[in-house]
Formats: sequence, C-alpha cells, structure tokens
Amino acid sequence: MKKNTIIIIICVIAVAVGAVYYFTRPVETDKQYYYATGDAFVTNVLDSSKLIKTTVVLGLSRDAGDELDEKIAVVRDCVLNVLRNQTVEQYERGDLQDLLSAAIVERLNELFPAQQGEAPLFVKAYFSDFVMQ
Repeated sequence: MKKNTIIIIICVIAVAVGAVYYFTRPVETDKQYYYATGDAFVTNVLDSSKLIKTTVVLGLSRDAGDELDEKIAVVRDCVLNVLRNQTVEQYERGDLQDLLSAAIVERLNELFPAQQGEAPLFVKAYFSDFVMQ
C-alpha cells in the first residue's frame, strides 16, 4: 500500500512538472512560413501609362496555406489594389518595397484578422522581381 502511494505521488509530480514545462516553454517566434501568391502581378501605375510587374511572396506567422488557397482571389485582389494605387513618384522612391510590403501586410491583416491571442497572420511581403515600364 505504501509502495503504491509513493508511485502515485511520483507520477503526479512528473505530470505536474511536464505540464509546467509545456505551458511555460518559450514559443518559437522566429519561424516564418511563406505563401506564393501565384503568377506575377502586372498593373497600371496610378495616373500614368506606366506598368508595374512584380511577383509577391507573403511571409506568414503560421502555416495557413490551405486557408489562403481557398481565398487566393481575395489575397491577389488586395495585393493588386495596393500596387495599383501607387503613383510614379512613389515607385521611384528608394524605400518603395518596404512601404509596399507594410501596406500589403496591413491591408491583408485587416481582411484576415487574427484570433484573440494569436499573432497577426501576415508578417511581410517579399518581392522576387520588380519592374516598372
């Protein structure tokens, strides 16, 4: 009887230690997932006859590829809207890609709000080619 009590106490302590570790362990926040938005975007520049062509890959805080695949039209429309609403002067700025990335991320996070306690889904927009003609 005494031996069983000791074994039960050891098991309870082991479970408690495991639970404390599980719920207080550091969460990996540096992990980033990537989502390709498909074909290149080609659109006109605001108030100009110039065109912009770019390919966008989105950095995500979690794996949401399946969810985004179902809503790819919404994602592409949002990115296209941000790209289309830039002037030639804005496209000629040196920090344009950073500004576009921030604008795309902000707009997408509005369209796909995070659940309470979660980090925003969209972290960064990356451009693999960028041409204005």
